[in-house]
Amino acid sequence: MMINLEQLNWNLINEVEHIIDDNYAETSHFHEPLDIDWNMYMMLDDVFKAFVMRNDNYRVVGILFFMVHAYPHIKSLLMAQQVTFYVEPKYRRHSLSIMKISEDYFKQLGVSIIVQSARYDTEFCNVLDAKGYQRADITYTKRID
Repeated sequence: MMINLEQLNWNLINEVEHIIDDNYAETSHFHEPLDIDWNMYMMLDDVFKAFVMRNDNYRVVGILFFMVHAYPHIKSLLMAQQVTFYVEPKYRRHSLSIMKISEDYFKQLGVSIIVQSARYDTEFCNVLDAKGYQRADITYTKRID
């Protein structure tokens, strides 16, 4: 299993699309068709961090994407906020490895706060609790169209 921080580009986007689709199918609340603005993500290259897990055949089997920026309430602190985290079920036993690699990288970068998102009804909440994350906010979503 290989886990690396990789540059977001069109080649990587093509490689991760199946992961994004699987993640969306498993975790989406509204089940609208995906229409990701990859150009926007690439324009945010200096703050977008893509950790990629590949199997022995070099196929992408997991991703952990973050945006790294100043913490809005305490601008002297740097925050890494998860955008997407998905590992194919067969490889989920390696999920803690990709989390540790990202945390170690962010420590070296000077990040003070890591924000992880999890659906309330998934086992990932228990993983985050066990890894020392604190439940800070509850996000509610309402369709108004």
